[in-house]
Amino acid sequence: MKLILSRKGFDSGAGGCPSPIFPDASMLSLPIPDKMSCQRYEDLAWKGRKLSDILAPLQGARPQPQHSAHLDPDLVGETLPRHPNWRPVLGQTGAAQGHLRNQGVGPGDLFLFFGLYRRVNERGSFIPGEPKQHVLWGWLQIDEVIQVDHPEQDLTWAGMHPHLGRAPDPSNKLYRA
Repeated sequence: MKLILSRKGFDSGAGGCPSPIFPDASMLSLPIPDKMSCQRYEDLAWKGRKLSDILAPLQGARPQPQHSAHLDPDLVGETLPRHPNWRPVLGQTGAAQGHLRNQGVGPGDLFLFFGLYRRVNERGSFIPGEPKQHVLWGWLQIDEVIQVDHPEQDLTWAGMHPHLGRAPDPSNKLYRA
């Protein structure tokens, strides 16, 4: 089994601030902005709250509620309404996918996701003086690697994943849990 460390979510470059660690110690990896995605922050939910409401008090956060989000990896079923056959999924393309291909990453291998985080108070604002920290926040064990642009693929189970509906790209893959 291969272990793949993959940095995902907000940081100072993508999103403008760290993702939050809430007072109950739960964490939310905020999806990075993506103008090509059809999913907006106001359409995504976490524990019954809109992501746009979570973003509002975060100092430095650049996306607005109507901005589009790159929900990838897509690991939490409650984030959106789902197809009955939905399973967690990660998309990769370009140089990142080329590296995974060259390393022989495939079924049985495990992605470990990490990102930049900072503690927030009860109002959802960053706590002054609290340091930023890199945290492992999620994982996905690969069941299947799927070529996105293969004509016979039925990808309705993946819903509106941001790697679907783009220009044809032979390196565009989905890693399905």
